[in-house]
Amino acid sequence: MVALAKLRDAAFQGHGSLTKGQRLLGEKTLEELLNDIITNANTEVLTTDATGGGAATEADLPVAGLLATDEILSITVVGGGTSTVAYTGFTNQEDGEIDLIFSADPGAGKTLKILVRHAIS
Repeated sequence: MVALAKLRDAAFQGHGSLTKGQRLLGEKTLEELLNDIITNANTEVLTTDATGGGAATEADLPVAGLLATDEILSITVVGGGTSTVAYTGFTNQEDGEIDLIFSADPGAGKTLKILVRHAIS
């Protein structure tokens, strides 16, 4: 939370419009502060196993490190697969797996990146 406080302080000191690489309070760039926020917010980027294809809903797709208690912040298609269909949502998040929903059959071999915030215990 120190990074958030530094970002807030910089904003209140007239640094409302920042340029890339500009140092805030003489210490860190905006990118460095945001990276600190992400790191300290207990977030992680996970990668799914490849889709198997056959239906628009990819059920029980393995995701190493995913927990049922994780908050999913974003899901992004990385590539692969035999189809260019769109990812539309998810359901049934469980430890180590998730159900992903596509606009049609994604085909075999598509992978996705999932940004999660782990619950703090």
